[in-house]
Amino acid sequence: MLQETLPLNDDMKIITMLSGQAKTLGVKYIYTLIKNDNKIIFTSSSATPEELAKNTNLSHFADVYDDVSPLVFQVLASQKPSFDEYEDKWRKFHTFYLPLVSSDGTKYVVGADIDISHIDK
Repeated sequence: MLQETLPLNDDMKIITMLSGQAKTLGVKYIYTLIKNDNKIIFTSSSATPEELAKNTNLSHFADVYDDVSPLVFQVLASQKPSFDEYEDKWRKFHTFYLPLVSSDGTKYVVGADIDISHIDK
């Protein structure tokens, strides 16, 4: 069970840093997820420039990803990278999921979303 909290200013620094990385890589979002109490939660996430400017639709540390792809549970269990095409409340994406294990043994997934309209072009 996730017990720790992250101060909002530290969380915003991470969101801003990941947002810059997402822009550099040409992806819509980069984020990390863990399973906690049979729910998938964000431990970090980027945001679009518009979301940052308006401070809306941000995914913060420990937010539940309530419409996550079922594939994330499978990736955490199998520890095998996977691709997905999935639509959630943000949009329809092609997503790459990379399972990793932290130094304390916690399994987590790094996700990178590419907007399908970008691929269609």
